[in-house]
Amino acid sequence: IRIRGNAKLHSTRFTVIPDRIETGTLILAVAASGGEVKLRHVIPHHVQSVVNILQEGGMQITSLGDHLTVRREKPLEAFRVRTASFPGFPTDLQPLLTAVASTALGTSRIEETIFESRFLHIPELRRMGARLEVEGRHITVSGRPNLSGAPVRARDLRGGAALVVAGLSAEGETVVNDIEQFISRGYENLPAKLRSLGGRVDSVVHPHEEAVSHPIY
Repeated sequence: IRIRGNAKLHSTRFTVIPDRIETGTLILAVAASGGEVKLRHVIPHHVQSVVNILQEGGMQITSLGDHLTVRREKPLEAFRVRTASFPGFPTDLQPLLTAVASTALGTSRIEETIFESRFLHIPELRRMGARLEVEGRHITVSGRPNLSGAPVRARDLRGGAALVVAGLSAEGETVVNDIEQFISRGYENLPAKLRSLGGRVDSVVHPHEEAVSHPIY
């Protein structure tokens, strides 16, 4: 990008585009939990790679203008996916897709081609009962009917979001720690949005902890 300076700038109007990663996060939350959700003010083309994978797995997703209707009525089928630069499947959503694959039917295979270390969520998902194997840049996910709630820790932004998504469909209570450092900086009030969709999600400050620590249940 080359920028040539100017002595004086003039005013203008600009609309920031919808965040495709937040859109994908909400789509994958439905994929994990089931149900039907209508997402408004999105750009469907920006999340087409996500839509394609989930449709292959059995979800019903339709678009109309800037709306997406996302429905999952039965367990997803296993899938294969490879992260790539846009318009490929985004690396930022790989941890969340791994969480979804943990309860899909069959064995899913996910290849991470962008970041070498984007597997910090794997040990935490295993604490919830996910059956995951990592070899190099590949994740093999053997789906099971349900995950179990457990205390886990967000170790990066998208991995933390993956734990929240996993907790939505897990049996029992999941406590995700360190969300202030990792999750809250990447989403605008994610707990409230998930609550509006029926998720039982709360941000809580325990009396014995400093106010900067907000576990999600």
